[in-house]
Amino acid sequence: MNARTRIIRLVMASLSWALVLGLGACSPFEPRAGVSDAGDVSDLLTVSRSGDADLILSPGDKVVDRPHSQGTAANPIVLLNSVRPGAHIFHEQPELTLRTTTIVSLNPEDGSVRWARRADTRIDKVRYSPDMRYMAFVLHPDELSRGDGTGFVDHSVEAQRMKISVLDTGTGREVRSAELPGVNILGFGLTDTKLVVETSQGHAPAENGTINVFSLDDALGFLPSTFPTDQWLVGATSDSVLLSPQKTGGGCMTLTRAGTGGEVLDVIPGVHGVK
Repeated sequence: MNARTRIIRLVMASLSWALVLGLGACSPFEPRAGVSDAGDVSDLLTVSRSGDADLILSPGDKVVDRPHSQGTAANPIVLLNSVRPGAHIFHEQPELTLRTTTIVSLNPEDGSVRWARRADTRIDKVRYSPDMRYMAFVLHPDELSRGDGTGFVDHSVEAQRMKISVLDTGTGREVRSAELPGVNILGFGLTDTKLVVETSQGHAPAENGTINVFSLDDALGFLPSTFPTDQWLVGATSDSVLLSPQKTGGGCMTLTRAGTGGEVLDVIPGVHGVK
């Protein structure tokens, strides 16, 4: 081996270690939340029907809450909350419990399972696109390493790590996911073609509120388009977002209907609620 070859190999080895150390510094080993095929869910749910009556849902012993029925008559979707042992980053912690959610799509004719997906964490809220083709929900990666929350929890904005997943309601396929570290998620919704997420550096839109728009047609478009806002995201239509100076929940409000690029399309006064 000549001197030139030795020098080249030493340089390449140094670069490799530099890359490894750099990746290690920027990518700490942390649990990552996701959605996977749930397989057989007969231990969580059995479905029956008496004559022409609606489907009768019977949750299994592992289900900790009443099943949440959603979706449409043509595509019933059920959310089932259950618990499993919590875990530290490196080992299981059976004394802790971690709440997870399983999403089950049913055939309305006979109650058979069309598809089932299990989220690694709990799911609190689900949003559907106006055409009901997509569903979106927030995952909580931080819960994977602290079980039921008995350990230390850093509530600072900088420590927040939220992930939003979007599924095709017909197949259960994940068509989009978006991770938003270091910000608070104030709200999210779906148009027929886009995932829309409102984030802030604080707890209200006035604190650097931003609308993040992710395309559902372009899964490789990792970075969203954005526009600033000082209003709350309270809903979405097939091709626009609905913004309000106040959160929904009571009283009369004025809605601003904006395009996904931030342009104002309409102002609607005297609104008492948004579904």
